[in-house]
Amino acid sequence: MEPIRLRHYADEENAPNPDPTDRLALTVDEAAYLLNISRGLAYELVARGELPAIRLGRRIVIPRVAMEELLGTAIR
Repeated sequence: MEPIRLRHYADEENAPNPDPTDRLALTVDEAAYLLNISRGLAYELVARGELPAIRLGRRIVIPRVAMEELLGTAIR
């Protein structure tokens, strides 16, 4: 199975790391894109505990490992 490729969301000039494949976690928006669901539904799934997430202060991130297990493929 071919790995899923992420769209790049950050502004190239201001992004500290423009390559999302180097990160250990995804934003909720990126997870929603990969799952082909709305941003609102992704946040709802996080709130219900159906989408594994880590809360860092006010920020919510989805561990890359959890998304890869959920999708059954590597994310590149």
